[in-house]
Amino acid sequence: IELFYDGQVIDVYGDVNVAGGEWNYMDGWSYRHDASTPSAVFNMADWTLSGINAVDSCTSNTACASVFPFHSYKHSSTGLIITGVIDGPRSGGLPKAVELYATADIPDLSSYGVGFANNGGGSDGIEFTFPSRSAVAGSF
Repeated sequence: IELFYDGQVIDVYGDVNVAGGEWNYMDGWSYRHDASTPSAVFNMADWTLSGINAVDSCTSNTACASVFPFHSYKHSSTGLIITGVIDGPRSGGLPKAVELYATADIPDLSSYGVGFANNGGGSDGIEFTFPSRSAVAGSF
């Protein structure tokens, strides 16, 4: 997963050109460690992983033995960052989700975009551009 600002990669989860790897969270999740900062270079030490198949048979987050820590990131950076990613247990890895966090007030989100790589297939660049609206610091 790549997060862009004005067309430039500012944060990543995993290596978009490599399948598998230590960041694999199939049917599980990964969450950024408190106070780790965004980077265009992936660092596994900045993340906690649930383990593969950690959410199999879960009917909800609270009913799961491996609970995704929604909205728990404590920051020290500015802007928009990737705080978590989810690959669900249903067919096709559904549901899939990315949690983003505004570490500062952002008057116009339209400068940000997200790109996704599927199983190391590489990113096609920006696949989603945020609408022209603001985000308040502390928003997920």
